[in-house]
Amino acid sequence: MEEKIEKYLNVNIKDLINEFDGIQQALDKFEIGCAPCSLGTCKLKDVVGIHNLNAENEKELISQIFKII
Repeated sequence: MEEKIEKYLNVNIKDLINEFDGIQQALDKFEIGCAPCSLGTCKLKDVVGIHNLNAENEKELISQIFKII
């Protein structure tokens, strides 16, 4: 499981949004709008840091995303 987590943390967020239904909705709950971004080159692990979520929200977001994956 840990290997799977590491693998996906280093994937571009736009690729994950396109591959897994529900990831954008999870991001939307935390007001993270990756879908309209034209770059889409942020890695999943960077999305959390860029948007300065507190530790509780960070944990909840990552948990929701990995449930979807």
